[in-house]
Amino acid sequence: MANMDSTVMKAILGRFGKDPSRLMDIVQATHSALGSLNDDHIGWIAHALGVDWVSVRDMATFYAFWHPQGRHWIRLCNAVPERMAGADAVAQAFADALGISPGTTRADGAVSFHLTSCIGMSDQAPSALIDGVPLTRIQPQEVFSIVNALLADQPVERWGRVERNLRKAGPVIFTPYEQGQAIRKALALSPEAVIREMNQSRLRGRGGAGFPLALKWDFCRKASGEHHFVVCNADEGEPGTFKDRVLLTDLPGLLFEGMTIAGYAIGASQGMVYLRGEYAYL
Repeated sequence: MANMDSTVMKAILGRFGKDPSRLMDIVQATHSALGSLNDDHIGWIAHALGVDWVSVRDMATFYAFWHPQGRHWIRLCNAVPERMAGADAVAQAFADALGISPGTTRADGAVSFHLTSCIGMSDQAPSALIDGVPLTRIQPQEVFSIVNALLADQPVERWGRVERNLRKAGPVIFTPYEQGQAIRKALALSPEAVIREMNQSRLRGRGGAGFPLALKWDFCRKASGEHHFVVCNADEGEPGTFKDRVLLTDLPGLLFEGMTIAGYAIGASQGMVYLRGEYAYL
């Protein structure tokens, strides 16, 4: 492994420690710093953490964002709403300007070009992620200048032009609130009383089954095991939707307050947000 790579990875271990439970953080930081994850990097991480090489490789190869790619990368969305807005013509323009087909990398290693199912921008299509930064309402005639900027390692104009695009704010989520008020009210109650409050509210999950929230929290609080956790799923896996993008952009404080109250109710000391790679820029 090159000396520069070794120096970078030692710095990453200094940041996260040699804790196998931080494997994903270490792999993510390595890819962000070096732009790739080759077998040398994978072997170095496995040896440093004392874990199997195949365990690190399985993780590194599972996520598309960690696959080998060029110095710059383009992920153009080709979901149905995007194609209705002209994404096919934009894809052809990128292929022509780059001289490659989707799913490949230029021979000089400068740019990789991929099509992807959804990046949460279908309300302002055609859209793409370029080096992790969103670019919206792309027109075929501007693709040539975008590609030229990438080949010259220069910033692309209009980086990150993401519109809020909320047409009507609902009365529940977007009602004005005092930050911290809900947490103070919850802490004035016992965890069991918080769960009773949620039961009286008749709040239900919206994943399809309509499962009562209070019942879920009660099951978790009474579950065996020393540690309980709160996990927030911000994946936005439904193609064409962008509700989580709006919530993460406009109301992150409300999200974390809700997680904190849930943690208090179920007896959790740790919480995690599962943030999809397409939303890393948030």
